[in-house]
Amino acid sequence: MRNFHLAGRSTVHAQNAMVATSHPLASLTAIEVLRSGGTAADAAVAACALLGVIEPQFTGICGECLVPLQR
Repeated sequence: MRNFHLAGRSTVHAQNAMVATSHPLASLTAIEVLRSGGTAADAAVAACALLGVIEPQFTGICGECLVPLQR
């Protein structure tokens, strides 16, 4: 686990995907959604929902929920 007093993001790598969030549990949640067959948008929503519980001060209207656009 990383040192939360230093700036940076926690990355969790899988064989066919990568997720970056501000908390390792949110990253693991997004990877689990992808492993169970979800899309990148599903993973982003799941990670954002978990961040709303873990880090509510960062996930409001001016927070960071970056959802990837798929073509």
